[in-house]
Amino acid sequence: AAIEVFKMHGVDVEDGCLFSVRHLPVEECTELCGVEDLGRIIEDLNASLLPGFDNLPGKRSLGDLVAENADRAKVFDEFDLDYCCGGKLSLEEACDKNGLDLEAVVMRLRQLDCHASTAASFVDAGLTELVDNIESTHHKYLKEELPRLEKLADKVAKVHGARAPQMVELSYLFRNLKEELVQHTLKEEMVLFPYIRRLDSDTNKVTRPPQFGAVANPIRCMEAEHDDAGMALVKIRQLTDDYTAPDDACASWVALLSGLESLDKDLRIHIHKENSILFPKAISLEERLVLA
Repeated sequence: AAIEVFKMHGVDVEDGCLFSVRHLPVEECTELCGVEDLGRIIEDLNASLLPGFDNLPGKRSLGDLVAENADRAKVFDEFDLDYCCGGKLSLEEACDKNGLDLEAVVMRLRQLDCHASTAASFVDAGLTELVDNIESTHHKYLKEELPRLEKLADKVAKVHGARAPQMVELSYLFRNLKEELVQHTLKEEMVLFPYIRRLDSDTNKVTRPPQFGAVANPIRCMEAEHDDAGMALVKIRQLTDDYTAPDDACASWVALLSGLESLDKDLRIHIHKENSILFPKAISLEERLVLA
């Protein structure tokens, strides 16, 4: 790992420089090898020694890595790695798919893990706690924001659609996304989440099998709808140039893009909590209770 750190900082490890000075302090090594940013090298070297990544981080899924430390989502955002709908991919697979250097991504994760996380982790939370959090945080947010953003999207499309036709397409796309999310959250709150809460309270065995069979059945439907929402977000980013307002944009246009960007961030965290934490926990618990 140390060799990779020196490579990242432009040290030619093939010319024998590192080996000829390997017994010297880092300060003298970097001076002799022509490296300027000593502080950053020391930080990266310390990060490379963190024990949290000893178990082949490239083989672990994006979802698991974020579930373990929610702040890692910031690193994946930097590299445009999808940890929500694409959370089942291993870090290595995701880097290959996006043409990224695995070692560079791992190093950024190690750097981040040098600092204490300020984000809440739900990897050890119970099912009821998870469901309550999703409903009170993300579902509540959607119920408040979706109608407001729909009105803004329609307004901007009507006023500016002639010179910015992409905003007309955006309005149509968002209206469909809103309807899908409303139906999606309703199905979760009326069908899936009550059953998951019951699973969490049935400590010995499943006493009343649900009409939908195993919990994995509705979960597959929810994950498919998550994929659809994820694709809609990708299209929205394209239509808005990653939420960048033109110089002459009106206040409504700016407010719309700001709101859409916030929605994008919240929805990705929302989907991650369900796909990578809640759903696997629910399937695993049901299997244990059925076998009990």
